[in-house]
Formats: sequence, C-alpha cells, structure tokens
Amino acid sequence: MFNYKDTDFYEPKYEDGIKWNNPNINIAWPLDKVNTVILSEKDKVNIGINEIDLCEYPDYNI
Repeated sequence: MFNYKDTDFYEPKYEDGIKWNNPNINIAWPLDKVNTVILSEKDKVNIGINEIDLCEYPDYNI
C-alpha cells in the first residue's frame, strides 16, 4: 500500500512508510511457507499506523 503524489522533484526527507505487519491494518499476509521475511533497511524502521503524527499530513484524512 502506498500513497503517491507528485507535484515537484523527489525529496527523500518527505518519504514515509507504515510497518508492513501492523496489526491495525489487518492484512493476512500469506506467509505459511515463508521462513524469513526480507525487508529493506528503509522498511525495517517504518512505524505503526497508530504512531503517525497526523499533523504531518494535514491534507489527508487518515
């Protein structure tokens, strides 16, 4: 899941993400036959959806 809005040049400091296995999102990932989940370093540090500071996203109804 991602939200993408392009109005200017790419600026890495505005890139953000949500933890892939956040229980509040309730996605049943098909991991029955997976021994190890491989994540990028960037994805390993994503936060839970309840930890998002909504003030950083004034134009979105999260």
